[in-house]
Amino acid sequence: MKQENREQEEELRRFRRLVRLLSSPDFAESNQARRAIQQIGGKAIDLLLILLEEEAHKRRRRLRLHRRVVILLIAAVLIDLAMIIFWFDALPRYLRTGWWVQLLSSFSLFLAIVPDRHKSVARMLSEFDDLRIVGPLLEARNQLPDIRKEIETALISLLPRLKSSDSALLTPIQRTSLYTAIQSSNAVFVVTVLQALEQIGNGDALPYVEKLIGGKSKTAHDVRVQEAAQTCLPFLQQCAEQEHAAATLLRASSNADPAANSLLRPDFANASIPPAQLLRASIAEERQEDV
Repeated sequence: MKQENREQEEELRRFRRLVRLLSSPDFAESNQARRAIQQIGGKAIDLLLILLEEEAHKRRRRLRLHRRVVILLIAAVLIDLAMIIFWFDALPRYLRTGWWVQLLSSFSLFLAIVPDRHKSVARMLSEFDDLRIVGPLLEARNQLPDIRKEIETALISLLPRLKSSDSALLTPIQRTSLYTAIQSSNAVFVVTVLQALEQIGNGDALPYVEKLIGGKSKTAHDVRVQEAAQTCLPFLQQCAEQEHAAATLLRASSNADPAANSLLRPDFANASIPPAQLLRASIAEERQEDV
């Protein structure tokens, strides 16, 4: 087992080096790395999915840190203004420049930059033809606006192949990414998403489609989008009704009287007839029935 883990770690380490070369300024070097990854085949998809999840996790950590820095930046600006207004003459010269505000601003901008490796992994993954990458690409579409068009192009060819049995391929977060994709400015992509919802959609997608039909979308006035939305709407309404009925039945069963499911037990402690007499009476009745 340890030997297998070492081999897997070494394989992932070598693959990381290939992915790092994808963002190389040398076109020949990056193209060679791309061809090498494509030659790996299906195993490359598994490794790319691992790296994409790692990059997404790093991004979430950066965003949390970015929010904290922004809060500190706002506080620093307010403190700086207060010091300038009330105590400017008494401040040392090095405190009059507001250097901490500039430092926090620079750090905040640094955290907002998306690493090239995250883009390279998502871009490389979008070149494969496998339904397993649909969910991760939907999530990456929201995280990487710089390559959103490339991801949408890949999804346009993948989403129509989804069937109702493929619902488990998407996590709840990825499903939300699919629903919010309806707001895209790419009409062809929106139509593809609406068609996919007829296979893997549920009641949670209903508000997004209703908003689109109501004209609250960038592509709401496109005839193709409206036709696809009207076709998709009855299916989602039926899903919502079924989910509501199932939830109602579940609540009813959970609120059922517990006494109805309880077993009745004889209270021998308070019984006035000894148990031995009850036993003899039952035996006597059985004998009478046999006669």
